[in-house]
Amino acid sequence: MQSKLVSPARSRRTWILVLSSGEEVKEAILKFAFDKDLKAASFVALGAFEQAVLGYFDWQAKKYQPIAVDEQVEVLAMVGDIAENERK
Repeated sequence: MQSKLVSPARSRRTWILVLSSGEEVKEAILKFAFDKDLKAASFVALGAFEQAVLGYFDWQAKKYQPIAVDEQVEVLAMVGDIAENERK
């Protein structure tokens, strides 16, 4: 993964991350947040996946239901937050 800080350090910091082909997205973003000691952050992503597991929350079962995608697909939108939790 490559990263670049694109805003001044005294303001809200904004980075651009570029992941390598085959790199696991969640793992890479969480490692970046941990390495930068981010306590709270938001992210927006675009790009493509070679394969992915998406999911939706099944309210009756009270758990996420996985949906495997085993082909090249574009990311329409990926938005999320990171909040500090107990670190191991």
